[in-house]
Amino acid sequence: VAVNTLKVIDAPAQPEFTGSEIAELALADLTGARQSLESFRGRVVVFNYWATWCEPCKKEMPDLASIQSDYAALGLQVIGAAGDTAADTQKVLKFVREYKVNFPVWLGATTDDMKRMGVGEVLPATVLIDQSGKIVWRGVGIFDPADLRKRLDLLLLPKVAESVSEAAKKPRPKVSSLVPA
Repeated sequence: VAVNTLKVIDAPAQPEFTGSEIAELALADLTGARQSLESFRGRVVVFNYWATWCEPCKKEMPDLASIQSDYAALGLQVIGAAGDTAADTQKVLKFVREYKVNFPVWLGATTDDMKRMGVGEVLPATVLIDQSGKIVWRGVGIFDPADLRKRLDLLLLPKVAESVSEAAKKPRPKVSSLVPA
C-alpha cells in the first residue's frame, strides 16, 4: 500500500523568492519624478503593490494610511506602488483623494517588479523592508493590520527604547530658578 505524503500549512504558500534580499526598485511618482527604494535606507518601509481597479486593494488603503500616520514619527514610510501607468495619473490622483492616501504613490509597477520582491503576481501584495534595505516580510493578498503592526513594533520600538535609554544616561543641565532666593 502506498500513501502520498500530505503537507498541512496554516497559511497560503508564499511565492518562491527569485530576487535578492535587498529591496531594489525605482519608479516614477505622481509628478513623473524618478524615486527609488535606495533613497529610503535608514527608514523602515511598508511597500504595497496595488492598482485602482483592484477591489481588495481598496479595502486595505485605510489601514495603510493609518499605519503611515501612527508610525511616521518612528521612522516608517509607507509607499504605494500602483500597477497603473503614467497614462492613468488622473485616475490614480482621484483614487488618492477618494481613499485619503497620505503616503507617496509610485506608478508603473509590473508583475516582474513583484516577482523580484518575492510576492508573485497577485494584488495586493506587501513587502516590509528594514532600515538597511533588507526584505524582512512578504505578504500576498490583504494584510492583517494587527500582524503588520506587531512586526513594525519589533522593528521600530527597540530603536526608540534605545534612544530614550541613551538620552537618560546623559547628564541633565542644572536649571536655575528664575525666582530669586
